[in-house]
Amino acid sequence: INGSPRRKSDGDDSDSKEKEKRLTHEEEMEVEQKRLDDEMEKRRRRVQEWQEQKRKQEEAEREKQGELESGKAWTLEGEESDDEDGTGRHTSMDVDEDDKLADNEPRESMVVDVDNGTVASDLHNGDTADDEIDPLDAFMNSMVLPEVEKLQNAVNSTLDKASDFKPKDKEDERSNGRQSRKRSNKSIGRIIPGEESDSDYADPDVEGDPLDEDDDEFMKRVKKTKVEKLSLVDHSKIDYIPFKKNFYIEVKEISKMTLEEVVLYRKQLELKIHGKDVPKPVKSWNQTGLTSKVLETIKKANFEKPMPIQAQALPVIMSGRDCIGIAKTGSGKTLAFVLPMLRHIKDQPPVVAGDGPIGLIMAPTRELVQQIHSDIKKFTKVMGIRCVPVYGGSGVAQQISELKRGTEIVVCTPGRMIDILCTSSGKITNLRRVTYLVMDEADRMFDMGFEPQITRIVQNIRPDRQTVLFSATFPRQVEILARKVLNKPVEIQVGGRSVVNKDIAQLVEVRPENERFLRLL
Repeated sequence: INGSPRRKSDGDDSDSKEKEKRLTHEEEMEVEQKRLDDEMEKRRRRVQEWQEQKRKQEEAEREKQGELESGKAWTLEGEESDDEDGTGRHTSMDVDEDDKLADNEPRESMVVDVDNGTVASDLHNGDTADDEIDPLDAFMNSMVLPEVEKLQNAVNSTLDKASDFKPKDKEDERSNGRQSRKRSNKSIGRIIPGEESDSDYADPDVEGDPLDEDDDEFMKRVKKTKVEKLSLVDHSKIDYIPFKKNFYIEVKEISKMTLEEVVLYRKQLELKIHGKDVPKPVKSWNQTGLTSKVLETIKKANFEKPMPIQAQALPVIMSGRDCIGIAKTGSGKTLAFVLPMLRHIKDQPPVVAGDGPIGLIMAPTRELVQQIHSDIKKFTKVMGIRCVPVYGGSGVAQQISELKRGTEIVVCTPGRMIDILCTSSGKITNLRRVTYLVMDEADRMFDMGFEPQITRIVQNIRPDRQTVLFSATFPRQVEILARKVLNKPVEIQVGGRSVVNKDIAQLVEVRPENERFLRLL
């Protein structure tokens, strides 16, 4: 009974001793943790002081250098890009110097005893081989620091180049300003000009708005289309052979017609004319000034007299004027531009191998190209003139071989013609000899999206060409686009300016869903 209190007292003493040991361990850990926090705070302050000092030094250096960027015109985009570059330099320098300080300062390694929970802290310089190497420090030394040094060297080299730069004059400053705007706008999206925009086809000699130049830079970075592969031709550097346009001689019977008689005759033909000094319409094929071989072929085809569009268009085109012909399908538009083309070609030197065509006819579809080609062949056999159709959906090898042999007339679709001109760096054929250009069914070509191809082809043809445009319908939007290609044209309308021909009867049938397919068959 007397021994039990002693045992309790001994147990209490051991518990108190264990509590004291735990308290001492906790106090030691708290003290050690506090000391480590103090060391980290000191180190952070030293790094901040060094960064602040480095920034002040850089600002002082920039103030001493003065107008380093005087060659660049100030823009908002350029200022943002410069700020981004500047922050990038600060970041790279801070990382580099911070890592160097970390290497020079004594490294702190904290070893935790898992068994008793004690913490041992050593400050060492890395001299002893027995100390364990920190994996993070090893990674920084082997991978990150060399990359940071490379970035630092690149920044220093660009700063040295910038300090040596001096703008020559104001022109250089403006050009450098445009270049800086182009570089800064590379990350900004651009709207590709559509059908109503001609910014892509502006004169390269005329100094345009910087935004237009930025659009050009953007288009260069986009994958090049076939239109862009066909490079523009500088006509000022090419010595073109002069040619004759005017072959029309007005006969006495037509010259004797008074103004009232001409107006009455045009009213009978349902013709509307717009233009200055328009020749009078003819009444027979003999008054057109065509050759005897052509007139014989016309007689064999049982064409008694010119149709309304032919009666007015033939004198206009034979006079060398640009022409816009608006007439419905089946009105004889093809002969209206083919017959003057034959007279135009026979007046020029013959075409040899390697020469391009003299007459170029563009149509929207291959069916129309085939139809025009078949109509022309009736006259080319008699005249000794070659005509080659160029269209998609057929073998291109035969077309290329015929073009290489040389031809006076090419009837083509714009897309396939661009392909031929771009193939083999333009060695198959060229547009240097084209002096007579025809665009048939122009409204269809514009509706089908051929405006860029047409514009690029027209730009590569000599400026003093004769251009003829025919169409069954002629909306005002297409007329505005067509007038960019023509030079003071004479507009000839047969009937009204309608989008759809009045002679076409449109019937609409409303059928149930289950009967529609069988009805279409």
